[in-house]
Amino acid sequence: MVMHFYPSGEVASRRMSAYARVVASAGLDVFVVSAFGNAKLDKNAEISPGIYAVPVLAPTPLLIGRLVRL
Repeated sequence: MVMHFYPSGEVASRRMSAYARVVASAGLDVFVVSAFGNAKLDKNAEISPGIYAVPVLAPTPLLIGRLVRL
C-alpha cells in the first residue's frame, strides 16, 4: 500500500499526515517511510511529536515502469 505524506502534492497526503498525528497522540510511535521530496533528513529524525522520518531514495522512472509491468 502506498501512502503519501505531507508535503507531498497528492490529495491523500494531508489525510495520512492527520492519521499519523492521531496515532502518535495515542502514544504510539509512527515511522514514515518516504522520499520526502528529496529533502535532507536524518534517519529517524522526529518530524512531529511521535512521528519519525525514514527517508528513502525516490524510485527511478525505469524502475517504476518495470514494477507496473509485473
